[in-house]
Amino acid sequence: MMSKEEFAERRYQVFESAKLKDRANKWAMAMMMTEHVDLIKKEIEQQKFIEKPMLEVWELQGIQEDLETSIQTKCDADIKIWKDGQFEVYRGGINKINENTRQIYYSDPFGKSCGPINLDSIVDIEPVEYIEF
Repeated sequence: MMSKEEFAERRYQVFESAKLKDRANKWAMAMMMTEHVDLIKKEIEQQKFIEKPMLEVWELQGIQEDLETSIQTKCDADIKIWKDGQFEVYRGGINKINENTRQIYYSDPFGKSCGPINLDSIVDIEPVEYIEF
């Protein structure tokens, strides 16, 4: 069992250590300059950056087959593209492929015309099957 003096001394030590920790956090936040914040943001963006995948021949053939199937059946497809280090997915029915400019045009599920999407940025195409109840 602790005596009153030991208890008071221990309480004082805990109080002082908490004060020091609080002061350290306050100074750490005060010393963050805008340059530091910018560098930290850039580092986080670099960590999120995804390299563009190099597709094999069989993967490119699969994309071509899925494009043809989507156009012939007029079904929607999920078009996954790589853009600026991130993947983006668009859904819609493919209307037209322009082979000269290597672009596709599609309509979103609401019928609005969208595009163009560069064929070289496409990573994957997945035809969408709707289930009727």
